[in-house]
Amino acid sequence: MENLKKVCRGKSKSSSVNRVNAFTLIELLVVIAIIAILAAILFPVFAQARAKARQTACLSNQKQIGTGLTMYVQDYDETYPCINRGLITGNTTAFFMMWTAQVQPYIKNTQVFECPSAIKDDKSAWDKDFICMPPVGVPRGNVCTGTGFFIPINGAFQVPWKQYGVNEHMVFDDDGTGRSFGDRIDNPNPMTLAKVARPAEIPFLADSSHCLIPTLDRVMHANMTHNEFYYIVAPGATPPAGYPKRLDPSVTRHSSGANLLFSDGHAKWYSQGGLDVDPARVPLGDQRWSKIPLRPDDDRAQ
Repeated sequence: MENLKKVCRGKSKSSSVNRVNAFTLIELLVVIAIIAILAAILFPVFAQARAKARQTACLSNQKQIGTGLTMYVQDYDETYPCINRGLITGNTTAFFMMWTAQVQPYIKNTQVFECPSAIKDDKSAWDKDFICMPPVGVPRGNVCTGTGFFIPINGAFQVPWKQYGVNEHMVFDDDGTGRSFGDRIDNPNPMTLAKVARPAEIPFLADSSHCLIPTLDRVMHANMTHNEFYYIVAPGATPPAGYPKRLDPSVTRHSSGANLLFSDGHAKWYSQGGLDVDPARVPLGDQRWSKIPLRPDDDRAQ
């Protein structure tokens, strides 16, 4: 009987110890609050780290494109790719071979033409976001189908046309004749290396809301989602309702800036402010607004 009492006393003591070591409600709430505070601090850091990783991946894409571009220029008598090369059959253009199709054989990769931070629409809407590119020398009608030849078959590939944009002044060269935009599209005459005095200062490609870059507004607004991609916010002008203002970080692509690939093959990130208007150059015309020269004949590149 005495032993039984000792056992009971032992159990009672153990139960008392367990009650003393248990978490109270206040302690539990304090721990939850600390975890919530740490999460609030760390989640933005993680988001920034992911954005930085995507920016680095995009920069790597552009560097690979730059390597392919350099090899192309050397193989084609120091001539840059043009906006397209068409095979004319009678009065019908059988295909347009954009600069992407001209450079792609040197890269052997089509994913480098996609920016991981670009806003992407439904991929089924090929006529909005993607263009079908046939292999070099193959008419697009043989490898692309659908309205406008936007769906690839038989070895063709897609490239996005609202993620990276090419410098319009590098894929067109009107030789001072003042040819219209449509005439230059149909009869491209690309820039040669000899005409670009400082290739390291003239962008060839950049993050962009459109496949062509006439001014750096499309780079500053690289993630703009409006359908009217030809609209450009002029210096000092008030944009229409719903359109982004100049230096609006909500439409930038990488950390309030964008990646640019230059004509010598190197790539670099620039802030949105570093791409904006140079007030001293506004009187020289809309092609020379930006702080970075786009035109090979810009006197900052001579």
